[in-house]
Amino acid sequence: MDLTLFNNRGYYSAGELEILAAGCPYIEELGIHAAVIDLSVIDLSLKFSKFNGRDLPKALDILARLRSLRSLRLTHLLTVNDNNEVGDSNSNAWHHSRLASKVMQYLVERGSSIEVFAISPTATYYSDSAEQDFYGHTWPNYYYVRGTVTIPLRHRHLTQAQAIPVTEKNITDHVKYPSLLFRCEESDFKAYA
Repeated sequence: MDLTLFNNRGYYSAGELEILAAGCPYIEELGIHAAVIDLSVIDLSLKFSKFNGRDLPKALDILARLRSLRSLRLTHLLTVNDNNEVGDSNSNAWHHSRLASKVMQYLVERGSSIEVFAISPTATYYSDSAEQDFYGHTWPNYYYVRGTVTIPLRHRHLTQAQAIPVTEKNITDHVKYPSLLFRCEESDFKAYA
C-alpha cells in the first residue's frame, strides 16, 4: 500500500489515515507522524476535543478503530515552545509522560487495544548529550506501556488507563515485534544502499 503524503504538512491527514485504516484493518504496530505537537501550548488538563488544533484528536479517533493495534509510535520530534533542543531532561520527561497518558486514555476510552506507546523520532541526528531522566528515558526517545490507575470517589471508583514509563531496554518485554519501535532512518537507508 502506498501511503505517500499528499500534503505539505509533513504528517498524515485524517483522510490519509482513513485510507490506512481501511487498507490495513488488522495492523498490530504502527509508527507514524500524526500531527505537529508543541507540548507547551497543549493544555493537558483539557480533553483532546477542546484542543486548539484538531489534528491529533482526529488521528487518534481513526487509530482507535484499529482493534488489533497494540503498539503505536509517534515518529516525529515533539517541541516545547517551538524548540526541539534537548532542554531539561526531567521537564521533558514530565511533558512526554503527561501526553502519553492522555493519548493512552483517549484511545482506551474509544475501545482501542493499545498496549505500548512510544514517542521516538526515526531521525538519529539529534544530540547525544542528553541525560537520562528519572524514568530512565533519554531525549528524544520515550516508551510507555498501558497500566491503570483507580481513583476512589464518594460511592464508586474511577479506573483510567495510564501510561507507565518503561526504559528502551525493557520495552522489548512488552511488544511482539520490537523492530518497529527501534527503527531509525540511518540504519534503514544503509540497508538499501
